[in-house]
Amino acid sequence: MSWICRRITLCLFVMVSLALGAAPSANKPAPIVIVSQIDGTSLRGHLTASDVDGVTVAPIGKPGAPAPDAVNIAWKQIKTVSNGLTRAKVTYRLEKGARGGFVRDLSRRSHRPMRNLQGHRA
Repeated sequence: MSWICRRITLCLFVMVSLALGAAPSANKPAPIVIVSQIDGTSLRGHLTASDVDGVTVAPIGKPGAPAPDAVNIAWKQIKTVSNGLTRAKVTYRLEKGARGGFVRDLSRRSHRPMRNLQGHRA
């Protein structure tokens, strides 16, 4: 085979692998995190929810035992979350979602005037 055929074959292989590997799963499980609390205890489980009040973690039970109930932990009692989640990040994401994602961060963009959805200057 010539080098052109090998290169094309390699590119096709990479594209197909990325396409198959990037397919989103419909039943993607909640991420497993470890929440360290200020009293020194920690809780390992699936992060099921997070909001400005705190996080909800479903602890991982022993195999064969009934699943334990989800635990709500207030931000005042959280020291760290293993995936880097903070109250500031949750608040930012909630505010961004409330705005619909249409507001741009102008400090990192050019200084052109923003346009609203109809195309007129704001």
